[in-house]
Order: sequence, then structure tokens, then C-alpha cells
Amino acid sequence: MLIYFVTGVIGASNYIPLTRLILVSCPSEILTIGMTVHQTVISLCAGLSPIIWGVMLQLLREGGVEHPFRIFFSTMLLLCACSQIMLSFVNEPKAMGTKDFVGKLIKSTQVRFFSVFRSND
Repeated sequence: MLIYFVTGVIGASNYIPLTRLILVSCPSEILTIGMTVHQTVISLCAGLSPIIWGVMLQLLREGGVEHPFRIFFSTMLLLCACSQIMLSFVNEPKAMGTKDFVGKLIKSTQVRFFSVFRSND
């Protein structure tokens, strides 16, 4: 269960700045089109990435690399870190910061999780 929570927090901390970036970079009159294009590109990339990574892992194995998954996870960690660094420069003064939002998300999830075990007596 902890892995689901951690991956959810990591996904939210990556997706929220991406959404903010689209909201900041698109003019208000075509914001709907910008969000639609963004969602379409994200869906295509999410669908193609397992296929591309599978082909790359197979090529690495055939090329004599002993542990291709080390390259896979290292690359994914590097790309995630780079995207977080780049997205941290998006300034939106009216919105809550990503660090604050993720902190509140973690606190509220813990409260909701433990309130499930509350007795109804």
C-alpha cells in the first residue's frame, strides 16, 4: 500500500506543475485547445513509452549490457529529476506552491487513512 501512496505523490508532484505550465503558457482564449492538445500528447506518450522502453531493453540485452534495468531506472530517475527542476521555475503567484500542496496532500491522506479505522460507537 505504501508503494501506491508514494507513486501517487510522485505522480501528483510531477503532473501538477505540468498542468500549471500549460495554464501559464496558453493564451486564455485558446486554453481549452491547449489543454486538449496537452492531454492528447500525454496519452500518446504514456501509451508508446512501454513499447519504446521494451525495444530499448531488448537492444541493450542483445548488445551485451549485463543489467539493462539499471539503465532504465537510472534514466527514468534522471528524467523525473530534470522535469521537476525545470518545472520548479514556473512562477504562478496566485497558486499554492507544489511543495506546499504535496505536503498538504500527504497530511490529508494520513488523516483520511486513519479516520477509516475510527470506531462508530
